[in-house]
Amino acid sequence: GIGGAMGAILVLSLCCLYLRRVVGWGQLRSQTRSYREKQKKGKEDLHSMASKRQTSRRADSVSGKVLDDLDDQAAGYVDLEGFNVQTLFDKLQDQTNLVTEQLTKQKDDVKEFYEKVERTLNGKLGDLNVDEHSEEETRAERRKMRIEAEVLRRKRIGSDSLALMSKHKAAQDAEALIIEQMQRNVTDFDSKYALFTSAMFAQDAASKNSSLQMEELELQKELSDIIEIYRNVVMIDPGKGAKLLDPDLVEIDTVTNL
Repeated sequence: GIGGAMGAILVLSLCCLYLRRVVGWGQLRSQTRSYREKQKKGKEDLHSMASKRQTSRRADSVSGKVLDDLDDQAAGYVDLEGFNVQTLFDKLQDQTNLVTEQLTKQKDDVKEFYEKVERTLNGKLGDLNVDEHSEEETRAERRKMRIEAEVLRRKRIGSDSLALMSKHKAAQDAEALIIEQMQRNVTDFDSKYALFTSAMFAQDAASKNSSLQMEELELQKELSDIIEIYRNVVMIDPGKGAKLLDPDLVEIDTVTNL
């Protein structure tokens, strides 16, 4: 993680400082022949060589005695002037925060991109589904409207049929009374007609009883009226409801069993 990276960088920095101390200035010079020869004479010669080099470099600005004192103090030490562990840590922390912010920004950008792509795809798929669903809904709505219209029409047929049946029942009751009256009248007519027939054979046609003739005519007229009334009785056509069905709704009748 981030802590591991920071620790690795800190260890690497310390290693660099250690290597600088071990193979710092003057160490490369020890690889030369003249340096090795002087090294055999003792450490004082090495110090003298370093002092002379520093003296020649700084002679214009600092006196020789001061340079010698500085060389004595700096002998065997690495110049770490300006180095601060806290400064290094702060620098590493700033770099770590910068990298973290960049990674977070890239992550947010990628997430926003995928969300945009997802919204676009969902919108396209939604448009396709809406179109398909809209067509199905249109057909279903039309079918529903036709079914409701057919149900209302059949309810009207049923109410009309009930009224017609009530009227027919009333007519049948009246018809039964008329038929009973007609039967009584016919019975009376038969008995009277038998008397008329026997009287006609007994008398001449010219001397026929006029009262009997009038009664016969009245009975015939009454019989004719009864027959006419019977013919005018309202009857129900059993196939009327079936004839009123809409031929285009046969499929709906099959599906819904209406």
